Amino acid sequence: MFSSDDFLMRVIKFLFICFFFTLSLHAESVQVASVTQDGSVIRMNVGVSFPNHEGTGESAWYSPIDKNSSGFQYGIDFLHYRKNLGYGIAFRHYMHDIPIMWGTQGSYQDEDVRLFYLAPQFSYAEDGLLFKGLVNNVDFGFGYAHYLSKGYFCGIHSYSMPLSGLGAHINLGFEYRIGIHWGVRLGLSVEYYFFKNTHVETAFSDSPFIVRPKLNILMPSTQIGFSWYL
Repeated sequence: MFSSDDFLMRVIKFLFICFFFTLSLHAESVQVASVTQDGSVIRMNVGVSFPNHEGTGESAWYSPIDKNSSGFQYGIDFLHYRKNLGYGIAFRHYMHDIPIMWGTQGSYQDEDVRLFYLAPQFSYAEDGLLFKGLVNNVDFGFGYAHYLSKGYFCGIHSYSMPLSGLGAHINLGFEYRIGIHWGVRLGLSVEYYFFKNTHVETAFSDSPFIVRPKLNILMPSTQIGFSWYL
């Protein structure tokens, strides 16, 4: 049996292979338009994020968690370019059902983490850097982040912990243009989120875990997706 994380990683790897196979088939034959011109683009991407290597990690509690665990993320970007420079909005939604964490005397916790991020974004793009049809971009932004941890203690007592904070991101993307209006892309992203003044909404006062006073989440991500040029 595969865990949901293992299955997701296999799907992402398969999509990466398909991406490079597409490049090998079309690198010489497809005529593409330049991105370094005035125009708008919508990017849609999905990927795997790793929030537990550095910082506090994604859990709102001082509880054991696998540093190699990962969650699913999808995102939508809207950008308007004037030649090589672009500006717009970035949206990210991260989600992860953390495996059950066991405490002392048989106590345990089931935690579900959601993270939303909305920010203005600035971009630099250049096409033909490696070969014709390949567009490279670097994006960065700073904006609003919303965090939600919810779940159960010992399968009975529910809790919810909503937080508002700040986030920042930087992306490195590689995109292959397919005709005038479409492109397929790979991306690497690093996001940082900061939340403080944590509070728990629950009727259960005797929690088996201790709440973190603040969260510092450093989250690298791998992404695959497509672009639609308007």
